[in-house]
Amino acid sequence: MITVDTEIIGLKTLAVARSWIGTPWRRDVREKGRGANCLTFVGMVFKERGILTGLPPNQNFDERFWEDPNSDLMQEGIDDGMRLLHPKYRVEVGPASAATLEHGDMFTVMCLENDDRATHACFFQAMSANQIVVVDCRVGKRHGGVGVKPMLSSWRPKNFYRIHHS
Repeated sequence: MITVDTEIIGLKTLAVARSWIGTPWRRDVREKGRGANCLTFVGMVFKERGILTGLPPNQNFDERFWEDPNSDLMQEGIDDGMRLLHPKYRVEVGPASAATLEHGDMFTVMCLENDDRATHACFFQAMSANQIVVVDCRVGKRHGGVGVKPMLSSWRPKNFYRIHHS
């Protein structure tokens, strides 16, 4: 459930996420201006906001993810990060859709056809012309790196992670 408190947390989280705009996509890097991938980007935004007390060790996420198509490394990475949630916060998890997302929610996306694994993580910014707009870090020549972009039409939202004060 969205409250004024969670709306403020979400808007502050979006402000931090947008401060990363222009950071290039780089495999297994997590430094503003130098590089990030989608998972290290969301982790660093939460850490910079004080929502996480630390970060799990960098685990060559990209290589492991593509080498083992049966793994659910994205979910494992998110679960590892949420174990480092600052005690003054709690996280609400639920199924993500255009109707359930709120400003600043981190959410996972299923990007691969016929694959129900979460394969991308991003922040919800807004709805525009019936399209979800996100702040994310993705690979690619046209939309690579951190930016505000429309969610690709082939992506399917999976779970949202909404931060509340405890």
